[in-house]
Amino acid sequence: MGNSAVYRIHTGDDLAEAFAMARRLAAVAPPCCQPEVGASVTTGSHDLDRFADVDGMVCVQFPDARAATVLTPLLPPDELPIPRRDDGGVRVGTRLTPGLRAALRELPPVPAEFTAYDQPLPSPLPDTILALAGPEPATISWLTHWPGVHHESGFELSVNGAELWHRPPHPGHNLYVHVPPEMPELAAHLAALAGGAVLDGPVLGW
Repeated sequence: MGNSAVYRIHTGDDLAEAFAMARRLAAVAPPCCQPEVGASVTTGSHDLDRFADVDGMVCVQFPDARAATVLTPLLPPDELPIPRRDDGGVRVGTRLTPGLRAALRELPPVPAEFTAYDQPLPSPLPDTILALAGPEPATISWLTHWPGVHHESGFELSVNGAELWHRPPHPGHNLYVHVPPEMPELAAHLAALAGGAVLDGPVLGW
């Protein structure tokens, strides 16, 4: 897949409205080519128990190497803590398991990124993640296709000011569409179908 063109088509404070727009886009996408949905939530390393029933992984960074002593026995050989050269800390990215959740609670709390593995559509994952995220930043990405367009396509929802394609991130809830770079008119068409409008873009996407 080449790089898509990304357009922001909605920003607002009403999550139900933004999610309803995302569902309209999902209804437009044809059920072909194995469409998938994935999601991530920015949370804390002591707040991961609520994701126990969601298949996914967690990424955490600790300011020193002492965390490696606690976590290494729980990790497969290819997912051992990675030293950070700049500050002497370590980074860990691995599957979220009961043992890992318990071990993280033994360590000082740090920011954590929980990522749910891509699931085939249709999937309850978007509803599940929105229910679990609460006020925390989250993103949901639908890797799908548009009618007659089978590349560089999809859409994404940024929740609670989660950073997605813009720095600094826009506050509130933001909806983005991915289209082939040579098809800006498709972005405007999709925005209208969803009930929004092209607000800015394009930026380089997937």
